[in-house]
Amino acid sequence: MSLRLLLAAILLSFGFCLGAGCSEQKAEESYLTEARAAFGNKEFLEAEKLYERYLRQIPEGDDRWEAWERVAYIAINIRRDEGLATDIYEAMALEYGDRPEKFQDVMMRLAEIYEMNFRWQRAHSAWKRLLATPDLHLERKVSAHLHLSHIYQRGEDYVNALFHLEECLKLELPPAIRAQVLYMLSTVYANQGEVKAAEERLLELSTMSGAPNNIQVQGLFMLADLMEEQGKLKEALELFRSIENTYPNVQAVQVRIKALTEIKR
Repeated sequence: MSLRLLLAAILLSFGFCLGAGCSEQKAEESYLTEARAAFGNKEFLEAEKLYERYLRQIPEGDDRWEAWERVAYIAINIRRDEGLATDIYEAMALEYGDRPEKFQDVMMRLAEIYEMNFRWQRAHSAWKRLLATPDLHLERKVSAHLHLSHIYQRGEDYVNALFHLEECLKLELPPAIRAQVLYMLSTVYANQGEVKAAEERLLELSTMSGAPNNIQVQGLFMLADLMEEQGKLKEALELFRSIENTYPNVQAVQVRIKALTEIKR
């Protein structure tokens, strides 16, 4: 039986077990022992077959998570079959839907694989499913919001992109993450011509304690740029001068300072 057929069979049997109350089959440790030995010896296709057999024969086994992880590893790293890997993770999401910790782990992997393969609609769905998970870890909640914002920006849906960044900002974020979100939010606002909103976020970034210096410096450069665009040349010049020795591209700042200085003359 191919792995895809196995997955289909498992999905059907899973639903049947829920409805009919399947009794746990007698554990067959030999399957698992053989599978582990094959995997340890790097006989991956043999290990895949043995882990498949375990998943098929032991529907309520204690080591199913291990078996699922191993067949997913083989799909990604040995077969190089991303489609098969997503099928595996979708089956895992169904099996562990009532176990939030494991479900979160599965959805993170699933969403990331969809994104890596530019399957944006499916990635969007996976991140939304993750975000709706009860007791979602803070770092995963942040990740879901940031990835969803990125997906919406790709589709030029800036309203929803901003929504997820603003929702992210409402969380109790560590200073480094909050600074990153403020900078991203400012960029989207600025690109949409919402200068006042961008300035407010950049000013918050420039004065917050604990923010990484590199992000604050980038924020000050953007703020200076916005000031210059609005004709506030004095303010722009002061901001550029404040980062002359700290901005990564010193020459870029010096060019802006020189241009503004000449205008003032």
